[in-house]
Amino acid sequence: MSYTNSPLAGYTKLSKNRTSPRNHAIDTITIHCVVGQWTAKQTCDYFAGTGRQASCNYAVGKDGSIGLCVEEKDRSWCSSSAENDNRAITIEVASDTTHPYAVTDAAYKALIELAADICRRNGIEKLVWSTDKNVRVKHLNGANMTVHRDFANKACPGDYLYNRHGDIAAKVNAKLGTAIMGKAQIPASILATFLISKNSAPKLNGVDAEQLAQLYISEGEAEGVRGDLAFCQSCLETGYWKFKGDVKLSQNNFSGIGATGSGTQGASFPDAKTGIRAQIQHLKAYATKETLRNECVDPRYNLVAKGCAPTIEGLSGRWADTKPRGLCCAGRDSRRLQGDPEHYRRGKRDQQVLAGDAE
Repeated sequence: MSYTNSPLAGYTKLSKNRTSPRNHAIDTITIHCVVGQWTAKQTCDYFAGTGRQASCNYAVGKDGSIGLCVEEKDRSWCSSSAENDNRAITIEVASDTTHPYAVTDAAYKALIELAADICRRNGIEKLVWSTDKNVRVKHLNGANMTVHRDFANKACPGDYLYNRHGDIAAKVNAKLGTAIMGKAQIPASILATFLISKNSAPKLNGVDAEQLAQLYISEGEAEGVRGDLAFCQSCLETGYWKFKGDVKLSQNNFSGIGATGSGTQGASFPDAKTGIRAQIQHLKAYATKETLRNECVDPRYNLVAKGCAPTIEGLSGRWADTKPRGLCCAGRDSRRLQGDPEHYRRGKRDQQVLAGDAE
């Protein structure tokens, strides 16, 4: 397996205190406290020159700086457990020298960014924290965050960080979701084939599926929103364009804007382009505090706390009556289409993409 190092590391000084290569795939993160308000450079320099048999993969400084001490391909000597360190990326964070070993806001923010980057590059889909030591050490229930005190009689990582591991996991996982803002990554032809694979006769008001998908991409591009992701969301909201719910085809409302259940049909728009533009604008309202580039046509735009949900998964419980599972599936749809477009170009159904979702 090939390993990479974080591009967030602004300083590198490798320690000789390491085992090369590690003997286990990276699937765990172990956070430590330095017990000193050092910069990343100071921590890396210390582990490079110390006679102690100790090191870490990354150092996070009091100023938010990040340093590389041991490459990810190698095991650091950090947690008093070779078994743990062979599978973990270890991170030393600058801290106070006394209980509860608090860290600065800058260090905490950098730690979260670094942990998210580590997860992305190593295929860790989410961080799972448990307050039960046995669960952590045995990696039960998906737990993949450990601490030094699990393996030795130590206070590390200090109560300040230990008590925030749940928050760290939540903040990292929010960054690992499917970003709403960005360029479309799936062409209209693939989106159209995907829709037809789910419904061979979609109700499209006189346009073909590829033209519809292209509308999503162009409207998304105008606002900096991923139009391909919005298209996947509309497939879920309309039951793959069957319109068997409260919202009808004639409304040109493909995302359930204003449809809150119990027969409430929600907003209507004069044509498909306007309905798609409203959906794109509503997604942008959740995703960012940036202002709209086009004239606002979303009737509920001003009701949204701007930038409160930058990922599609973050819309769970926010977007009208949409079930969290459906929102996650919209993100998963886009990732699968992006990762295996030929599967849909050949017209094959992927029964697992949305297995169990009502149409």
